[in-house]
This record gives sequence, structure tokens and C-alpha cells, in this order.
Amino acid sequence: MKQVIAIIWQAVVLYVAAFAGFLLGLAVPALRVSRVLSHTLTVERTYDFDWLIAVGLVYVLLLGVAAIRARFRQGWIASTIALVLVLLVVTFFTQLGVKETAL
Repeated sequence: MKQVIAIIWQAVVLYVAAFAGFLLGLAVPALRVSRVLSHTLTVERTYDFDWLIAVGLVYVLLLGVAAIRARFRQGWIASTIALVLVLLVVTFFTQLGVKETAL
């Protein structure tokens, strides 16, 4: 049961990091890492990877905390499962990262 609670808690932390990374990319254009998906005369659709960078940094931080607490063997499993859950949810069930700009 502790593992399930740890996975849920870490997934929530990673999801909040994804949202914060996306907002940081919107607020500070110099930090934006994006790719143009489509470009028409009126609309440009881009995909911002800022959320993915933020999630990666928080994942490494969670692994570091597990290593410092000398529970790396258990910690990396829960962190990795939470990372995969967040990546699947954000990729398939949200439009986080997709941005349409009128020209």
C-alpha cells in the first residue's frame, strides 16, 4: 500500500511540474523549446517541450532524494512508474504543449 501511495504522490508532483514547466515556457519566451507542427496562412500550431524538460528535472530530483535516503532500489521503481503514468496522461489525454497562434 505504501508503494501505491508513493506512486500516486509522485505522479501528482510530476504532473504539477509538467504544468508549471509549460506555464514557465509561456511566461519566459527565451526558455521555450518548441517545434512547429503545422503552418498555414492564418494559424501556426506548435508543440512546446518545456513541460517535458521540467518533468525530467523533477524525476532526477526524486531519484536523488531516494538515493540520499538510501532507498534507491525501491525509489526508482515508484518514480519510474509515476513518470510513465504522467507521460501517458499528458500525451494522450491533454493538450498540454500544443499551442495555436493566429498570425
